[in-house]
Amino acid sequence: MRHLLLLAVFLCAVPAGATSPLDDPRDGKVTFTFPTVAGVYGDGSGSIFSGDVDDRRHDSQEGPGRVLVTLKDGRVTRVDFTVGRARARHEDARNAGHLTAAEARPVLRKLARDDEDLVAALGILDDPGVWHDLAELAGDRDRPHDVREEAVFWLGQHARWRVEEDNAGFRDPDPDGTEVRKSAVFALSQTDTPEARERLLQVAREHSNPEVRAQAMFWLTQMDEDPRVVDLF
Repeated sequence: MRHLLLLAVFLCAVPAGATSPLDDPRDGKVTFTFPTVAGVYGDGSGSIFSGDVDDRRHDSQEGPGRVLVTLKDGRVTRVDFTVGRARARHEDARNAGHLTAAEARPVLRKLARDDEDLVAALGILDDPGVWHDLAELAGDRDRPHDVREEAVFWLGQHARWRVEEDNAGFRDPDPDGTEVRKSAVFALSQTDTPEARERLLQVAREHSNPEVRAQAMFWLTQMDEDPRVVDLF
C-alpha cells in the first residue's frame, strides 16, 4: 500500500518543466506550501492565528502557508489559502511541493493582484523584501479596493514587526526601518479613507523619525484641503 501511495504522489506531481505551479498546462488543482514568518499559526481550514497560544485553536500549527490553485484552460479560476496542516481538499491535487520564499514570492505576488486573501499570504511570507510588493499593490489604483486595503494592512504589520514588541504602529522605529515605514506612509496616502488620513496626521505629529514625518506631511498636502494639515506647519 505504501508503494502505491508513493506512486500516486509521483504521478500527480507538477511536470518538471514547469517553472511555477501556475505554469502547469493541465486542468485541475495544484497545491504548494511556502515558509511563513515566525508566530503565524493556522488550523488548515482558513483561520489564521498569531500571538499568545490562548488565542489559537488546539489543532493549529505554526506554518506552513498552503495554497490550492484550480486551473482551467491555462487560467486560474479559484485560489484557496490556508496555514497549517493539509486537509482532505488537498489530497486530490497535484503537489508542487514546498517552495522557498524566493520561489513563492513571484507566484503569490501574481495571485495577490486580484485576490485579497492572497495578499495575506504574501504578507506572511518569510521574505524581508516582500514589503516592496505590498507597497506596490497598495499604491496601484488599477487594483481592486479590497486588495489595496489588505496590502495597506499587511504593510502596517511589516512596519510593526520592525519595532520593539512593546511598541505599536509607526512609533519609535528601529534605526534600519526608515524605508519600509516611508512605503507604509505612501500606501496610506493612496487609501482615501478618513481612517487613513487620521493615521497620516498621527505620523506627521508624533513620529520620531524626521524622514517618515516629512513623508506623511508631504502626502497630507496633496489631499483635499484640511485645516488640520495647515496647523502642522
